[in-house]
Amino acid sequence: MSNYHDHLPILYDDIQDPVCVFEKSGDVHYCNEAFSTITGISVVRFLNRKVTVYNALKKLDGLDLNFSSVENFVQQSGIRICKYETKKNLRGLGQFSFKKFNYESSQQLYFLTFKDLTIEEDLVKSFRFETNILNKKISEMNQLIEIFQRIRLLDQPTQILNEYIDFFIKSSNISLACIYEENEVKFVFKSDSYPEEKLASLTQDLGLYLSDKLISKYITDKLKCANNLEDYYYCSFVPFKFGQKLLLVVFIFEDLDLLKDFAHQTAIILNEQLYLMINNLNLKELSYTDGLTRLRNNMFFRNKLDEAFIQNKPVHLALFDVDYFKKINDVYGHPGGDAVLVFLGEIVPKTINQLKPEVTDITIARVGGEEFAILIVDSTLDFMKIFAEELRKKVETSKVRFNDLDINLTISIGIASSGQISNSSAEKPKTLYKLADDALYIAKRTGRNRISLSHDSN
Repeated sequence: MSNYHDHLPILYDDIQDPVCVFEKSGDVHYCNEAFSTITGISVVRFLNRKVTVYNALKKLDGLDLNFSSVENFVQQSGIRICKYETKKNLRGLGQFSFKKFNYESSQQLYFLTFKDLTIEEDLVKSFRFETNILNKKISEMNQLIEIFQRIRLLDQPTQILNEYIDFFIKSSNISLACIYEENEVKFVFKSDSYPEEKLASLTQDLGLYLSDKLISKYITDKLKCANNLEDYYYCSFVPFKFGQKLLLVVFIFEDLDLLKDFAHQTAIILNEQLYLMINNLNLKELSYTDGLTRLRNNMFFRNKLDEAFIQNKPVHLALFDVDYFKKINDVYGHPGGDAVLVFLGEIVPKTINQLKPEVTDITIARVGGEEFAILIVDSTLDFMKIFAEELRKKVETSKVRFNDLDINLTISIGIASSGQISNSSAEKPKTLYKLADDALYIAKRTGRNRISLSHDSN
């Protein structure tokens, strides 16, 4: 056994796991540098009997280390994972092993070795933390994908905004949702639990709060209730920009905890992406809009004409232009001619709205210098004729004011229908356009200020 003691330094001095051999009293016969490092007590102090192992390892699993607890460990045998406390380390985790053996036939010694798991525990905690963050990000990404799938085919900014609001209403404990635009609060959602009588005061408080603020980025805030200074509104403000116009979506929560639980990061990311999407829609809208009349342009009209025949529904097309438009330009100059075109860009949609047709698939476009097109899908030829005649009369009886002068004008209109085109025709959109254009030519040739139907339209 004496040889065993002599070999301890050779066996354990260079290993990283702490090792200690001690008596029942706690006096240390041997410890390696690893044990000294983790306890914060020098080897010399241990071997000079200045400190016992019980002083070095203060607690195991929250209990004081003493001879009784060491014996308990030995009787249970094997390896146990315990929280431990030393002078140097107040919160450690280790894999402990206590063994008893006889030394020089008369003295019982105890052999302690353990593997420090504190770093591993920290790594596990860090891993769990990172995993939770990753899971949260995955959840947020799934939410974003869900709403993007819902709105990817929408082509109206207001539709996208409605989907955005609806998404958070369904996924959060929101009490109220409103839109603030041009100093006006408009509620779009109210939970059943929110008192109706508080809406008026909330509207006033929100108006006062926002009237002198320009919120350009996502923020959260609490608003003091003017009627009851002890009450607050807990709000999430999300700005949206439509061209030069700014509006705010405001989500309101009953208490602060609900506001804290709100998916803020999702709201920020989604807001930024939807801003880009809406901005792209605005750019697309501009690319399809005639800059002078604000009607659809020729490119949009041609695309719409192609789409109309795919639907396999009745299609009616009216083409019209201004009679003697060159003379108007010669007399009043091109600004006068532009004034006439702007007038037509206003009166055509107005006439359609006044007639209130059941059909809603109507495209009004400026397709050339002074030439306009009205494309109506899934309606009747009778309605197209009624509309064309009403438009002709309105233009004839109207005067366009320009530089304190009145410009009189008339229009000629040609009408054609898809029913005239045989199913074998390879280019139905081009055929329909030519039929309407030929009808317009006839109207011009036979006196102007009149409507002409393509010869097969009756």
